[in-house]
Amino acid sequence: MKKVLLVLLAALVLTSCGYMEDARLKRAEKAETLRINDSIKNAKAASEIKARELEKAEAKAKKEKTIDSLKVNFDIKVDEFTGIGWVRHKKRAKYVNENGIEIYFQIDEDGKSKNLRFRVQYTSKRWLFFDKVRFSVNVEGSEAFRTLYYPKNKKRDNDSTVWEWFDDSVSTSEEKIFIALLSNSKTAKMRLSGSTKHVDKTITKSQIKAINQTLRLYEAMQ
Repeated sequence: MKKVLLVLLAALVLTSCGYMEDARLKRAEKAETLRINDSIKNAKAASEIKARELEKAEAKAKKEKTIDSLKVNFDIKVDEFTGIGWVRHKKRAKYVNENGIEIYFQIDEDGKSKNLRFRVQYTSKRWLFFDKVRFSVNVEGSEAFRTLYYPKNKKRDNDSTVWEWFDDSVSTSEEKIFIALLSNSKTAKMRLSGSTKHVDKTITKSQIKAINQTLRLYEAMQ
């Protein structure tokens, strides 16, 4: 009887040891699986971070290339005391007694663009006293876009001829959309209207190109 009990006890001990070993192996296998999964997750996360960093570096390089290629078309004057400057296209009307249309902008001390501005100037022998401007803009593949613009900062002067102009900030979403359309237009015209008469002006291809380049540089430097 004692021998039988000893045999049963031995069998029980061996079985228990077997269960314990199986449990240990399962725990070890689970731990290894978790370690492998964590390694895969970490490798994937590192790969995604590297891809994002590469994407950012490529975008930065592309932006810098765009800026460098456009800057040659501009006069950039920076105040040596404040570091703040103005960026204006070389093909703009350089004097107030010239007809012209342009956009230009300011740069802060970090070289970031801000304060996009819209300027139209008119010169003639007679006063027009224009207080609104109608634009007709033709973008390829679209119907003509027409809009009425009321200048916010009108100015006038005269000598042997008269000069009228406005120089406004581009701040509203409607103004930004209009400038974007004008910069991509195939042809464009404007009508400067006073109380009793008006004058029609064609916006030249050179002026449209200058507006397009200015807007692209403004956006690239933001």
